Amino acid sequence: MSLAFLGVVYVGIIQNGINQNLLDLNFIPSVYVHWDNPPNGQIDISNTGDKDIFVGAIIFDDPLASSTKLGGDYSQTRVVPPGNYYYFPSDTDEQNAITEHFRLLGQNGEVNIPVDIRLKSINGTKYIAKCLIHLRSQNRVQSIDTQTASILKENWSDNSIKD
Repeated sequence: MSLAFLGVVYVGIIQNGINQNLLDLNFIPSVYVHWDNPPNGQIDISNTGDKDIFVGAIIFDDPLASSTKLGGDYSQTRVVPPGNYYYFPSDTDEQNAITEHFRLLGQNGEVNIPVDIRLKSINGTKYIAKCLIHLRSQNRVQSIDTQTASILKENWSDNSIKD
């Protein structure tokens, strides 16, 4: 009888793994990133997919900014239902970095600032959205555009901002 019980437990564990893989097949995160109210604003992360996503840290990877995150404490993820967005206010480091980039660009020029956004699916699968904040100065007219370059399945740490 105990051998049959062990067999049932084993099959249950295998089936649970199969179910997790099936959930991953049906979940493709889709986000739209927008820098709102430049340069002193926020990053808006819109969920354009059809399932809830959970947003963790935002890594602002720029040598002119001393911080590596936007919006404060990332000890917990934030849920973003389909069709909704979550915003992270920029802090002084990001605002100063963007202002300094525009100063360095002068009258004409452009630069991309890489931004990584850590995401989780409803079953805990982890992703990183690779985004760009594109700064452009043309005849001293400044603009900020954003682009989501890719979304990669990547197992980032829950305990730290930068792995």
